[in-house]
Amino acid sequence: MKRSLVMASLCLAVFGLAPIATAGATAKGRCMFHGKAALLEELTSKPKNIKYSFASEKGGSLNLPAGGVVCEEAGGATLTGRTTAEGEGEVSCSAGIGGLQEVEPVLLGKSGPPGQGKLELELNKATGKYEKVFEYELSVVSQAGIVDILVRPKGTATYTVEGYASFLESKSEPLEKCFTVGAGALEFDAVVEGEI
Repeated sequence: MKRSLVMASLCLAVFGLAPIATAGATAKGRCMFHGKAALLEELTSKPKNIKYSFASEKGGSLNLPAGGVVCEEAGGATLTGRTTAEGEGEVSCSAGIGGLQEVEPVLLGKSGPPGQGKLELELNKATGKYEKVFEYELSVVSQAGIVDILVRPKGTATYTVEGYASFLESKSEPLEKCFTVGAGALEFDAVVEGEI
């Protein structure tokens, strides 16, 4: 569940683009990312509220370059970069929800507020800074190592990006470890698509 929550967050982070650098900027297309989700507590078979963070990194089943993010814009441009996010959710090894507290406070209150993330694209090697920076919020629903992801620009009410993440091929800690001794750091691959 943690894995799914983290995966979802990462996916959202990759394509949930809330412009920071350029006011009014929008982006449309698809993003892929690979990374590792770190959980504040071990993910086990019993549901509990857990805080997570994740950061994209090179590799994964998508064989992504340094930074761990590749976005393909609708116009044909390919951008690379990195993403990070953090949040919380009510999760277990088999299922979880995160960031849906505002949707249904009574039923989903334990899912917490939307996660917070940042996507940075196109590193300027001369300045060492990224040319395009977006902040986003994300919500996730997970089941059996697969995470459905919803992303929206930070501070808005409408989700405009959706996708999925998978922890099924985690090498840092196999997903099976979750059901035995617990898992605290899971690798994931994610794909998200939309307009922001």
